[in-house]
Amino acid sequence: ASLLLLEDIKPAQFLMLAFSRPAAQEFKIRLAKLVPGLGRHVDIFTYHGLAFRLLGKMGDIAHSKNVLKDATLAIREDNAPMEKVAAKNVIILDEFQDVSADEWDFLQSILEKASEDTRIIAAGDDDQSIYEFRGASIQHMRSLIDNGATTHFLTKNYRAAANLVAFSH
Repeated sequence: ASLLLLEDIKPAQFLMLAFSRPAAQEFKIRLAKLVPGLGRHVDIFTYHGLAFRLLGKMGDIAHSKNVLKDATLAIREDNAPMEKVAAKNVIILDEFQDVSADEWDFLQSILEKASEDTRIIAAGDDDQSIYEFRGASIQHMRSLIDNGATTHFLTKNYRAAANLVAFSH
């Protein structure tokens, strides 16, 4: 919301990738409340949802197994309509600690087509990576940092009760 309001970045210049459909929906609702009129024009997808969109297919569980690999290949072979994605100046990645190798490769193929000044904002906590069983790896997050990403530590907790936060410290 602050980028839309304070930096005058247009909604069409944003792409947000969330880990799950409920998370994507929650972001859409929150953004629409924070920035009425502008927020609902920001593209917010799951990785799989964007892959299906780029392949021109309807998404469902039965066809989702290889959709990221198929979309990555289509992007790299210039067989996917990248005009809309290539115009994005800001790509926001939620729960980045849970990104799998297929999601990372898909993201890399998108970034290969993006402009050089595309800003990546990745939110994640390497202490909360819980999806290793499905191929998630914090190495992808560390790769961004190793390649010069600036790290910011969020010190205020909005999810847990104060006693839980105090206990964990």
